[in-house]
Amino acid sequence: MPNLYMDMMSQPSRACYILCKKHGLPVDVHMIRLDKAEHRKPAYLQINPLGKVPFLVDGELHLPESVAIMAYLADKYNLPDAWHPSSSGSSSSSGELAAAQQRRAVYEAAVQWLQLTVRFGCTRLLFHSVIGPRVFKVPGVPEVAAEGHKVLQQALKDLESYWLAGGSRPFMTGQLLSVPDLLCACDLEQLRCGASLVATCSSSDVVP
Repeated sequence: MPNLYMDMMSQPSRACYILCKKHGLPVDVHMIRLDKAEHRKPAYLQINPLGKVPFLVDGELHLPESVAIMAYLADKYNLPDAWHPSSSGSSSSSGELAAAQQRRAVYEAAVQWLQLTVRFGCTRLLFHSVIGPRVFKVPGVPEVAAEGHKVLQQALKDLESYWLAGGSRPFMTGQLLSVPDLLCACDLEQLRCGASLVATCSSSDVVP
């Protein structure tokens, strides 16, 4: 049975966890507390020398990176094709093959765009304005937070106008939910979590 090492604080970890829960996948989940630096302890570094989450172990396979993890699980457990589209199609016809290749190409484009825009912006904005100073007790860099905010603003405009076709398309790659949608939702949800953390910390600061 695959073992998934993760922390709910991590947006990519949550995406992997949601995929597993939605489809009831037989995966053992192990929580690695980032705020307690468990990802840097020898016991975890023996499992994953990269010291990151999420991380999947399935027999001899040791797999980092959320996109790769979800693609592997989707293939291993034969999840609906929309999660990780096949490029080979379900028939030998040239038309079906071309359509499958195009679906896969759009999927790959969405994943790559997301990492360079939404995730880039969210990570820099949140870490340098909230998570770094309040969780890990390291000073944020306002200029980096401002850069993240600028990137995120443009990304949200592009998400709506291009990937969601101005609201006429329900999901980034078409009519069905896929891995890029899940990753995007978890990144954007982190903004709300960050705002809640600020409110909680601010309230606790004034409690006698």
